[in-house]
Amino acid sequence: MVNILTDIQIIEAGFTISEYKKDREELKPEYYNKVFKKYNITRLQFKQNINYYYNFPKIMENIYDQVLENLSKIQNNVIEKNKEIEEQRI
Repeated sequence: MVNILTDIQIIEAGFTISEYKKDREELKPEYYNKVFKKYNITRLQFKQNINYYYNFPKIMENIYDQVLENLSKIQNNVIEKNKEIEEQRI
């Protein structure tokens, strides 16, 4: 669940900064479906899991703490890659 939510948060962030508001709602299901396919689950299974975990706030909080940790790691990796690219340009 942590990895699925991490990928979904990345998708949501991408759509949040997108300039093409019309495309957001049209493309969002496609991107979500790719995540579901990657993790071999259905949209219904995802919704059922979310609903289940919302009944256990402490568990859901732990899941989201792990999602935030994953996102921070990804962000740090991107920052490091950008630094490497910039150093190669100099």
